[in-house]
Amino acid sequence: MSSSHPAPQSFVAVFVGATRGIGLATLKALTRALPNPRFYVIGRSKARFAGELALLNEYNPNAAIQFVEAEVSLIKGIDGVCERIMNLEKHVDLLFMSPGSLAFGGPHYTEEKLDLCFALSFYIRMRLIERLLPMLMQAPHPRVLSVLAGGHEGPLFTNDGDIGLRKKACYGSCSGFYRVLSDGSTATDGKVLGPMEREGWPLKVFEHTQEVFGEILSQK
Repeated sequence: MSSSHPAPQSFVAVFVGATRGIGLATLKALTRALPNPRFYVIGRSKARFAGELALLNEYNPNAAIQFVEAEVSLIKGIDGVCERIMNLEKHVDLLFMSPGSLAFGGPHYTEEKLDLCFALSFYIRMRLIERLLPMLMQAPHPRVLSVLAGGHEGPLFTNDGDIGLRKKACYGSCSGFYRVLSDGSTATDGKVLGPMEREGWPLKVFEHTQEVFGEILSQK
């Protein structure tokens, strides 16, 4: 938390992809740091997260942490989660998104006909922002943080006209990653958030910080 912004007494955060990795580490850090936070952790299995949830409650008995089961790769799953949160809360201070998947052997499509990796890296993140933006706007200092592969950011790769990953090809560490790693820059693009701005939502939430990991890595 910034020193200019004291820790609020009713901090509400939504985590997607916080069952492991940097998302879980962030969840643990905020659980320790904030006095009475309310966190919603969206994931596929509450049972598998039970051990981590017990540990989080030990870190801060005053934290209210709900695990919300959902298929996060599906837009309809995200819609259901957002409806539930909107019925329970008046605002959201932080939306933290870090879901991902390693798919081998070609593209894997969800039941909504979207490539799994691209759905997790782009489509469901944009949906979360779209649905929760009214609640974010009710917070004094709202933040949206989308974590992808730090240090490998680049422009969205669209030169081959295959943004849906339908063509057979070898997507290595360059073109394969760069197709989905510009979520941060895309989030401020007029084609995605322009309609929200025209409807009157100020873009105070979005701060593009994709260079930060590159600076950290260059110091090693």
